[in-house]
Amino acid sequence: MTEHGLAMVDQLFAPHIENEVQLLKGLDRDKLDQLADLLRTLLQSLGDTQRL
Repeated sequence: MTEHGLAMVDQLFAPHIENEVQLLKGLDRDKLDQLADLLRTLLQSLGDTQRL
């Protein structure tokens, strides 16, 4: 990756993670586990099992 590309990743990564935290902060542990299970099922239905 180029220097410019790395700088863009550095610039965009923190706000992206902060956004994810904001989206998920209202869910308790049980709901987070349920969401993870549903997302895993979705990936499997799409044939994407390398990331499981």
